[in-house]
Amino acid sequence: MGNLIAKIVVRIYIIDAQYADNAKDGSQPNAYAWAICDKSQLVILEEASMEIIYTGIKSRIGMGRTIRTIYGAIMKPYLSEMTSADLVWLTNDDDLEPFLEVARTEYKPLCIQIQLAQGDEMA
Repeated sequence: MGNLIAKIVVRIYIIDAQYADNAKDGSQPNAYAWAICDKSQLVILEEASMEIIYTGIKSRIGMGRTIRTIYGAIMKPYLSEMTSADLVWLTNDDDLEPFLEVARTEYKPLCIQIQLAQGDEMA
């Protein structure tokens, strides 16, 4: 598990790549514009843990889908535009903790983009 932190509210934007590949942003490899989000979910983190993020959204993933990639937005993304924010690729708790430290000084709630792909297990 990750390190304990002060409670942080994170808004998770879920994008299913199966339906969104024609809407890639292009400014970053494999990044999608925040405006095409399929679903969103608020998650409260009390520790810097990718497992807690996964637990908070697993009911919204759906059968036959898995997490392909997770990005954190360092600056608040413009949700009304088809552009992505300054993104950090989050692969484990060691990536998540510094992202939370930096981003929570910039805006609230913090934004994380989760891209889904075909599969049955978390990537």
